[in-house]
Amino acid sequence: MLASAAFAALSAFSAFSAALSAFSAFSAAFSAFSAALPAFATFATFSTFSTFSAAAESRTPGEGESER
Repeated sequence: MLASAAFAALSAFSAFSAALSAFSAFSAAFSAFSAALPAFATFATFSTFSTFSAAAESRTPGEGESER
């Protein structure tokens, strides 16, 4: 009976340890993602600005608009 209870406690601790390990891995991945986010946002902003800037420079004036 005592051995059975000890085995159940050890099994529960093992499951808890595995869950803690999985959470630690998730936390590390999320931390890396969070650290990379500002660089990605800067790139996305620059990329979007470049795209719109190039489109604005290459378009032809419409009716009623003058050349720039």
